[in-house]
Amino acid sequence: MKRFALGVLLIIGIALFSAPSVRAQGEEHDPNPAPPAGGYYELQDLYYWDKSGNKTLLLLYPKAVVVRLRTEQRCDEGGCVVIEPEENKKAFSDFLIAEKLTPADGAEVESTEGVLGTDEAKLPIVIRKYYVITMPEKTDYYIFSLVNRLVQSGVAVEAHPVFLVNDDLVFPAGFWTKSKLSSGKFADMLKKKIQSNGYEKVSIDRMMTSKVSSQLSYFTQAYEKDKPGAINPVRMSRLVAEDSISVEWAVPDFVSIRKAITADPKAVKPSATFGDPMTASFVITYNEKKFVVDVPALTAMNAANIRPNGLYEELFKLDQVAIREEPGKVYIDLAFRVYQRGDFILQLPPVFYRVKGSPQDVPPLQFKFPSVTVKIVGLVPRDSNGNPLLKDIFPWKRMPVFTTPALAKPERTEYPVYDLRYYTESLLKTVPNVSLYLKRAGFFCIVSSLLWFGWVLVWQRVESVRRRELETIEESDAALEREYRLAKSGLIVAVRSGTTTLEQVRAYVVKARMELRRVLGFAQGSTERDMLKEVSPVFGKKLGEALGILTQIKEAGIVVESDIAKVHSLFVRLRLMRKFEWFLRLWNRVRPRGAAGGST
Repeated sequence: MKRFALGVLLIIGIALFSAPSVRAQGEEHDPNPAPPAGGYYELQDLYYWDKSGNKTLLLLYPKAVVVRLRTEQRCDEGGCVVIEPEENKKAFSDFLIAEKLTPADGAEVESTEGVLGTDEAKLPIVIRKYYVITMPEKTDYYIFSLVNRLVQSGVAVEAHPVFLVNDDLVFPAGFWTKSKLSSGKFADMLKKKIQSNGYEKVSIDRMMTSKVSSQLSYFTQAYEKDKPGAINPVRMSRLVAEDSISVEWAVPDFVSIRKAITADPKAVKPSATFGDPMTASFVITYNEKKFVVDVPALTAMNAANIRPNGLYEELFKLDQVAIREEPGKVYIDLAFRVYQRGDFILQLPPVFYRVKGSPQDVPPLQFKFPSVTVKIVGLVPRDSNGNPLLKDIFPWKRMPVFTTPALAKPERTEYPVYDLRYYTESLLKTVPNVSLYLKRAGFFCIVSSLLWFGWVLVWQRVESVRRRELETIEESDAALEREYRLAKSGLIVAVRSGTTTLEQVRAYVVKARMELRRVLGFAQGSTERDMLKEVSPVFGKKLGEALGILTQIKEAGIVVESDIAKVHSLFVRLRLMRKFEWFLRLWNRVRPRGAAGGST
């Protein structure tokens, strides 16, 4: 019987120990390959040089991309308007269907107006329409590949991944440059060089030119039919920043994917009769980090600029305008009356808002409220005070009042023995204080119930705190693993292309050691000696191999793809061995003492 049990354990152990090698092979052949070299976006584009010349890394948001379609300007007698041709919209829709980015697949497409250039100039340099595609979480490779396909296929003029910058989801819509000289030979050469790569310099309005330094220039991507954008704004800003002869700095212009401002009716009474009080509530939502709403202008609303068109002043009465402001939101409550039958469109005056930090003499931006239709029916006409103009002609006050006869006084009833009330009456006679005992029992039950409910609430609170701590730890572990995978992928791409740098190798070693500490449950400040000393004997061999390879890579400063794959395979094995540590300890105890080989 013992031999049979040992045989079963041996079979299970062999199956478990063979699983990591299969998984490691599967991870080396990623189903979403990296974007090809020379693509519109590459993994090396996840950083830029800030104004101080320091390298700033970008954190990719793997659930959204931003697209801008080609536009055309069409003019008629009424003026010129910028539109998106229908063939472009159809091509974009067909692309989403082919890529399985439809609502049935969990993806959504929403249009938004991006206000460009606000971070540096504190002014609305240009406003453009973009489409934000949100989808279930994808890999970094898929996001970059999707963006490259959108641009290379000609479906979109621009396509950008979304990054997390300063706790906001943003995308690079252009870039700012600050020249060492406002004019001159080098400045003109730089401008022509940037324009030759598919970018155009945005001209700033004359009214705003005095607010922006003449050394600052803003560039956005221009549409060229034969040559879609070949260099993305992040990479372009990085290349321009490296021109130390004529440029002090060049940084990307990150625009939030959140809408600058929206206004929606929150609650509206759709219909009423003559003179009935009606209410309408609106909520204004705006990006409080970058914009400010002119609330004093909203408080100046009156009946004249709210009254529907075609309605006389005497037939519309505004009772109250209540405005309440919260961070990022403004609530407007209206109370009014209408004294004419029909359908009327309630249109509020536009909302004025400006860029946060912009001068007061700069003209503000405008946003129109959505119109609301109210219906007035003339069932019961009323006067200006709300009193009905009709009289009740039914003489209900002169009708006789019917009185209910008083019930007869109840008489004492003798209950038979087989009736339950007989025993109740006997109990009251035998124990006169039974009501007091019942009250005390009820009080005890109430107190016990309250204590029990209190304990349940306390337990739920403690459990929620514990759950949040676990979620924080899981998020931290996921971030460390993501950084390690990003460093590994970038190093593999650099090794394959022959552009490996010592900075990349050191960064990979640091991220790999952090991932090793996370896998084995050590604090991030633990040294290699502490890890080898405190680690369980089950993991000692694999831990030593991984640390040895990383130390060799760090000292030599040279890395090959096989070493990266071997380190990753050791990480995968250590992660699985930690899950089944109890089984490995049991196997080390029950295996034959003379058996050759280790437990791994």
